Amino acid sequence: MKDPRISDIFDAALQKGSEAERAAFLEGACGSNADMRGRVETLLRAHDAAGGFLQSTVAVEPPHEGPGTVIGRYKLLQQIGEGGFGVVYMAEQLEPVRRKVALKIIKLGMDTKQVVARFESERQALALMDHPHIARVFDAGSTDSGRPYFVMELVKGIAITEYADKNGLAMRDRLELFITVCQAVQHAHQKGIIHRDIKPSNVLVTLHDGKPVTKVIDFGIAKATSMRLTEKTIFTEFRQIVGTPQYMSPEQAEMSGLDVDTRCDIYSLGVLLYELLTATTPIEAEWLKTAGYGEVQRIIREEDPPPPSLRVSTMHEQLETVARNRRVEARGLSRVFRGDLDWIVMKSLEKDRTRRYATAGDLAADVERYLHNQPVEASPPSALYRLQKFVRRNRTGVTAGLIVAAALLAGLGLATTGFVRASLEAGKSQAIAEFLEDIVVAVNPHEAAGQQLDVEQVVRRARELFGNDHATVAAALDNLAMRAQHTGDVSSAERLYRESSRIWMMYGAKTPSLALTLGHLGSLLRLKGDDTGAEAALRESLTISAGYPDSRQLAFCETRAELATLLQRNGHLDEAAKLVRESLRVYRMQPKVHEFQVAKSLEQLAQILVSQNRNDEAEQALVEGLELYRRLVPPDSPSAAYYNFAVGHWLRQNGRLEKAEPYLREAVRAYRRMEHPPREYYLAS
Repeated sequence: MKDPRISDIFDAALQKGSEAERAAFLEGACGSNADMRGRVETLLRAHDAAGGFLQSTVAVEPPHEGPGTVIGRYKLLQQIGEGGFGVVYMAEQLEPVRRKVALKIIKLGMDTKQVVARFESERQALALMDHPHIARVFDAGSTDSGRPYFVMELVKGIAITEYADKNGLAMRDRLELFITVCQAVQHAHQKGIIHRDIKPSNVLVTLHDGKPVTKVIDFGIAKATSMRLTEKTIFTEFRQIVGTPQYMSPEQAEMSGLDVDTRCDIYSLGVLLYELLTATTPIEAEWLKTAGYGEVQRIIREEDPPPPSLRVSTMHEQLETVARNRRVEARGLSRVFRGDLDWIVMKSLEKDRTRRYATAGDLAADVERYLHNQPVEASPPSALYRLQKFVRRNRTGVTAGLIVAAALLAGLGLATTGFVRASLEAGKSQAIAEFLEDIVVAVNPHEAAGQQLDVEQVVRRARELFGNDHATVAAALDNLAMRAQHTGDVSSAERLYRESSRIWMMYGAKTPSLALTLGHLGSLLRLKGDDTGAEAALRESLTISAGYPDSRQLAFCETRAELATLLQRNGHLDEAAKLVRESLRVYRMQPKVHEFQVAKSLEQLAQILVSQNRNDEAEQALVEGLELYRRLVPPDSPSAAYYNFAVGHWLRQNGRLEKAEPYLREAVRAYRRMEHPPREYYLAS
């Protein structure tokens, strides 16, 4: 495999002003690795021998390339795009074969000789890349006006995020597409190529036989056109040529080209996944636009974004649209992300790259585990790690304990109270609840002390802020409980859920909000193994919601699923089946919107029916669920293969060999088409 450090060292050596400086630099960069130094020096000699060839030209007038222009072996046909690096044309290659290609002409202001030399240093590795989800890069050169150009496979598609939203892709579909992107990046990394600029506009979706197929474009181009991160590049090139600091890894923001490895692409994949899930980037572009050069670097290096579940919980007007585009009820969107998906995304976005996924393949595998309802490798950070990060963010003479005390006593002082009172007068109680959640999370006492939340102090402060607005206090505590549960502080989460429930019951009727909080509490207790407490909370939640009209029942389908799982585990199969059937009835009132939930409920019902030895009904539910899954996921996707395997495996175990065979054959066919099929399922099929 080609060592990506060679290209990085070559790039850095080009910046040295004299032979002596180059020699000293190579001595330090290559050390005792004579082979590496020899290969870099060969590239440098070839670069220097080129002399004035492909020398960059200072333009005194606009370039004249356009439709009809012939550049080398390529004739420009029409402009098809304009982006960060330059202008993209559809072109016709004239020889040795005639074919349509994409030709990207880089904008003025770059050293053409260096750009092409960098590309040449990676040409061999680029030629070895052969992956269905990577657009090939064929050639590079210079126009008559001195501008670098690249010739690539022509991909007629749109950005992955745009495609997902335009087509209202369900969460599973988005994740299936994302897995193929990870597989493409993994292939490139195995060939020694780092992308360096993964973002939606470089991940296109095109249709093959009516099925969406991802294509990662611009491999090798970001390296060739790379430049140091300086005040000039942030405020000129970043807006005109790169335009994507929100996708940049912390190590890229450090301005050290030698310190970039494949894990910078893992970070950018994490940003892409975050945007696919939430419709926003972890560090929002508007925030960066208002920041100065040093502040942009600091934000990228130090500011921890909220997990997806917390980000969507603070959305307002756009929440309905974001949820609808993902075929999820707005009120349940945060819950979809909470737990595994949050952990997967945040592991990818770790500032410390040693804590990210080691490879793009590892990231893809964890997403697959999530889709298959298997335990994921990602997990919430430990209390010790949260403490270390807190101390690093607050490197002053003030101790961590004093920082938190100051935040609680001063940071939540008069200005906050004034904001709250003004908002109360405007009747924005929900906004206030979210505001309280953000404030408490921002000064999180247990991050600084390495201990659990001081629940009594939080409740007391909430009462001071909101006075007799008990509904707002209860809603804020419920939100904070979800946050505590996400960070692994289960004990504090339980106490906050209980306090929120107590306030609802003491000061209000048995409202939907109380029922939802009890559902949250019951779900938490079930995960803790407290079956008795969980059953009591879940039953009370469903008792309160029993009288609501069908239009309000959707919010409680997850509560029914939680209770059904608990009852099934404890042998109460008839009641468990009844609960799942009721959820199916509610979901089927809007079948097109809730297809995935219907399929998942059918899968749960089949498991219960098997336990009751009602195999004919179980088979019917399982096959119906599979047919739904087939409509929801691409036929060659890992999930489609797994569902065929699961149905075939169940039929075989129950002696229905003839019925099992076609499902297992389909699973085998799908696994054979995969580059890296899951070994255990492939062999079992």
